[in-house]
Amino acid sequence: MSENQCVRRWLGAHIDETMDSARGLSSRLMRAKSDGVLKVGVDSEATVDEHIHALVDLLAWHHYEVSHETKVENRVQLALGRGAYTEESLPPLRTLRTAHTGSPMIELYVEDEDGSLNIDGGIAPKFDGPTSARYATYLEEWYTKPLIGLSDLLFKETSDTGRLRLYPQLSASPKTGSWSIRLDGLQVGEVNQTSGVLRVGKQEGSSHKSVKAWRELNREESTFSFTADTVLEAADLIRKLIASLGGVPGELLDHGVPEHALESTIVRGDRPVTIGGQVLLPLGNDKSAMAYGSQIPTLWAPNGGTRYLDALLHDGRVPWAVEMKVKSGGGYGAYLRHAIGQAVLYRHFLRSAGAYEPWFQGQGLDQHAVRAAVLYPQPTATVQRKIAGRIGNLWLTAAAFDVQVATVDAGWLH
Repeated sequence: MSENQCVRRWLGAHIDETMDSARGLSSRLMRAKSDGVLKVGVDSEATVDEHIHALVDLLAWHHYEVSHETKVENRVQLALGRGAYTEESLPPLRTLRTAHTGSPMIELYVEDEDGSLNIDGGIAPKFDGPTSARYATYLEEWYTKPLIGLSDLLFKETSDTGRLRLYPQLSASPKTGSWSIRLDGLQVGEVNQTSGVLRVGKQEGSSHKSVKAWRELNREESTFSFTADTVLEAADLIRKLIASLGGVPGELLDHGVPEHALESTIVRGDRPVTIGGQVLLPLGNDKSAMAYGSQIPTLWAPNGGTRYLDALLHDGRVPWAVEMKVKSGGGYGAYLRHAIGQAVLYRHFLRSAGAYEPWFQGQGLDQHAVRAAVLYPQPTATVQRKIAGRIGNLWLTAAAFDVQVATVDAGWLH
């Protein structure tokens, strides 16, 4: 059967693939309404993230129609065309279906090898394999690894900036891995006990703005290698980079990667996060050189790729898996909505990966009590009035997954 023909036939003759700004639905979302049932089809080329987003979009669409008193059935249907990412997408979709305790009921259909669509009855995955066990070992070892030698010296020489933190590379063994050097979340190099290198670009978390500023400071060279003998020069370059990126005291750096800036200020305790009147605290000492609770490695599917949680905070013994979003364009609909699905999947892994339990216990946390939240910068009063309807829809979708949605005062970052 030709590509997506099965899904299109299932959707029926009246398929809508237009952009719907009111409902926050993109033109890539194949959808239809049949006898009051809202239906979405996912094409065979969709990625794992696109599968997950499609389900959350479908639920938000349902809540929109109910809030506008449109008569719809209390169930929705999602159909997956078989493609390269179908098998990796099914475990997280099953997790979302299981975690969804509100209305409507979710029905999931999958294209078989013979081109027919059949309802899926699979269960949420368990995470007891070698990958989660390896990452649990890395977590425990990194969180007890002392900062000694050059890594400690670099932090002491730059601690007056208040922005530099050393991030453990949690998907690599601490026996061979280096610390990632970050300024308000912007990765600017790596350092270990005896050597280090400063670089901006050709790595995760860079932007054209930050790369340009770095090269101008470093005589157009891409890297600056340093040892204990030249650590003062490295510290001086770091201070100059901060100044060139608008290092105003009390404000986040405008380095072009705003979500990393938000994550950094949260995990070091500079911006209080309050949910339901309760203040969530970062792990570790907020004056520590090490960034605690950032980029915790997780899986959404037992054999899938690694996914990194923005921040793990806590309320007493209760851990909070926090997904952060900063609007970079468009509206406040889909980009926040999609974070709900991600937060649910992080929570499920952290609750169910048995190998992580010793690490949670070592942090004084109850692994089985992990909760989930979506955090974004507090919009201006004008923007809040404009988006009130969409935020209401967002809360309905989040509540059905027991996910909290909260804002934080992040200064100019709104």
